[in-house]
Amino acid sequence: MTLQVGGDVTEHSQASRSALFNALVEALKRDRKVTLRPVGAAIVEKPVTKKKVPHTMTVAELKRLAHLLFKQVPLDRLTLTLADDGLPFGVPLDDEVRELGFFGIGDGAEIRVDDTADIPCKA
Repeated sequence: MTLQVGGDVTEHSQASRSALFNALVEALKRDRKVTLRPVGAAIVEKPVTKKKVPHTMTVAELKRLAHLLFKQVPLDRLTLTLADDGLPFGVPLDDEVRELGFFGIGDGAEIRVDDTADIPCKA
């Protein structure tokens, strides 16, 4: 027997929505496995590294982690870019107070680690 609970909502559909909501909350809590790919001239020979990071990690924290992995690039010159197949140059992670979840960084995302010293200066 299905009971009406306020309009068109049934107990069954309410339970389904609740289960879906709970599943989404759990998915957000899980860490994401991201790939840090060195592309700067000083680090391009370094191996690609995969790390599990929480979606609540800030860009500044990820930048410090990348610096620990690729010490040849000073922290103040290090840049991070989210690789995106839909964009030729990716999405720059330049707002250091934002969490990774803001940028939609999901499991399996690739983040390019670069050095601003490699960018030619405009005369």
